[in-house]
Amino acid sequence: MKTGFSILFSALFLCASFSLLAQCDGDIILETQEDVDNFASNYGCDVITGDLIVGNAPWPEISNISNLEGLSIITNVTGSLGIRRNIIRNLEGLENLISVGGELIVGYNDSLTVLQGLENLDSIGIGLIIIDNDALVSLHGMQNLTSIDGYLEILYNGAITSLEGLENLTSVGQFNINSNHDLISLDGLENLATVGASLNISENDGLTTINGLESLTSIGGTLIIADTPELIHVEGLQNLTSVGNTLLIAYCDTLTTIEGFQSLTSVGKIDVFENPNLDMCCSMLNFEASAGAIYIGGNKPSCNSIEEITTACMETSTQNIDQDLVNLYPNPSNGLFRLGVSNSTPFSLQILNSRGEVVLSNSSKQHEQDIDLSNEPNGLYFVRINLDDNIYSKKFVKQ
Repeated sequence: MKTGFSILFSALFLCASFSLLAQCDGDIILETQEDVDNFASNYGCDVITGDLIVGNAPWPEISNISNLEGLSIITNVTGSLGIRRNIIRNLEGLENLISVGGELIVGYNDSLTVLQGLENLDSIGIGLIIIDNDALVSLHGMQNLTSIDGYLEILYNGAITSLEGLENLTSVGQFNINSNHDLISLDGLENLATVGASLNISENDGLTTINGLESLTSIGGTLIIADTPELIHVEGLQNLTSVGNTLLIAYCDTLTTIEGFQSLTSVGKIDVFENPNLDMCCSMLNFEASAGAIYIGGNKPSCNSIEEITTACMETSTQNIDQDLVNLYPNPSNGLFRLGVSNSTPFSLQILNSRGEVVLSNSSKQHEQDIDLSNEPNGLYFVRINLDDNIYSKKFVKQ
């Protein structure tokens, strides 16, 4: 009986000891590879209620931490996790980490090429910052993240070319994509639907397209597209319907068109300036009426004011034509319009969207006819009628 009691007592003592060791209170700083390797024996906890700092040697020094295998027992960090100024190539060793309550900062790791090791991380409380990892070529390893309530910042990663690895991300609070000089596309963000605060895409010297944002429908704050010299269009934002604060497009040297905004109907403010080759701004007529303030300048002449944009997009010639000759109603409409032409001469008809694409055309002697745009997206359209060698254009809105 005594032996059995001793065994039971020992088992209970071990369980109690394990429970006490399952949580580490306070901050932990691991400065060397030896610190990492001995984490289990020195701390023995899977939950850290403070911050965990791995590396973070004072500049310009680099820690000797080359792998994180010694951290494999960690499942939760309720504070922040910083992995900085190490010589690691990946994040293997963190496979059991499922949540970070504060910030997750991965930065200044010059040899880091991939984020493999974070495959089970599904919750970040305050924000994720990936900054200044010169060799980082891929974000693969983040595929379990579906939302970040705080901020996501991808900054100064010189070798990354796309954002593949974030395919399951559907929402983020604030999103900054800045100064990633080899970034050429936003592929990897195909499922991102909402940005609660602002989206800032700036100083990405190689970015030529914004393809990858096709699911994005709303931005609660400001949308900034700036200092991106190779960007030629904004295709990829065609499903964006609202920007809560400012739409700012500036200093994009090769940008020629903003016609990717065909679904945008609501913005707080418009700032479009210093884009020296921008000459196609028709889609701005879809949302300019909703803006509390507008500043447009430093673009090509057809994109320097709402008046210039309207004139360029209407392309109207009204020689000897009564303004009441063509009537289109109701305007706006949900897609069903009635066209009336008060002239007995046959005419040709074209309906163009805000990008100048013909969506309907015919030749007709019927001077009363229905126009059905039910299958076309909401936005600004133009009816163009060629009558007696004169062209009459009228704008209308499907909403």
